Amino acid sequence: MNIAQSGLLLVGACAVCSAELQGVCTSHEWREVRVTDNCRDGLEMLRARSPCLVLLGIEPSTFREALSLLRTIRREKLDGRVLARSSPEWDYAVQALRAGASGYVRRPASANELAKAIRCVLSGGFYMEAEVAQSLALQFVDKLRHRGSLSSQRF
Repeated sequence: MNIAQSGLLLVGACAVCSAELQGVCTSHEWREVRVTDNCRDGLEMLRARSPCLVLLGIEPSTFREALSLLRTIRREKLDGRVLARSSPEWDYAVQALRAGASGYVRRPASANELAKAIRCVLSGGFYMEAEVAQSLALQFVDKLRHRGSLSSQRF
């Protein structure tokens, strides 16, 4: 995907901290950067503009609205990959990815980490920081062990 010919949409908490993201955003030569602090306007912008990337900030106060936006994007098969961002709460990662996000980074993420996540998501991959992935893998294994789905004989 040619980033220079594509748009970026910052929604929710990402719009609020857009100054923090400005360096990363300008380094990618986006054709257009749109910003809104709420998911409802974000959905309308997404429908009208079809940006290639949506950077979605998730906060406790907007969590349900953000998940609803992700589900709507997936259900309507709207263009644009979504990279979700929030404070370091693992449940947000799982639920955001289940709802349709293509990646997840915690705040604050370094400019390098965010740029890496953006490149990965735009290339069609899924992105998650190593610490988050490891924590989720451990939670998954614990659940399997609890259910008796894992035994030492299978390894």
